[in-house]
Amino acid sequence: MLDLVPPELWWLVVIAFIAGLVDAAVGGGGLVQLPGLFTVLPQPTPAMLFGTNKFSSMFGTGAAAWRYARNVRFPWKPVLFAAGTAFVFSFAGATAVSLLP
Repeated sequence: MLDLVPPELWWLVVIAFIAGLVDAAVGGGGLVQLPGLFTVLPQPTPAMLFGTNKFSSMFGTGAAAWRYARNVRFPWKPVLFAAGTAFVFSFAGATAVSLLP
C-alpha cells in the first residue's frame, strides 16, 4: 500500500515535519520548507510554491496566535490595523511574485 505513494510525497512529508519542528522551536520554518518545495517540485511556478508555503505555515501561526490570545488580553485596535496592513502588503507581494519571470 505504501508503495503506491510517490517518493516526492514522502520527501515533502519529511521536509514539512522538519520545517514544523524548526518553526515551533525558533521560528522561520519557511526557510527550511521553501527550498525543499523548490527542490522536490521544480515544475510549478514560484508563485504557486510561495502560496503553498504560506498556506501551510498559516495553520501553525494561526494555532499559536489562537492559543496566545486565549491567555493574554490583546489591544485589538493595533492588532486589527497590523492584520489589515499585512493583508494588503501580502497581496501586493503575491502580485509582484506572479509578475516576475
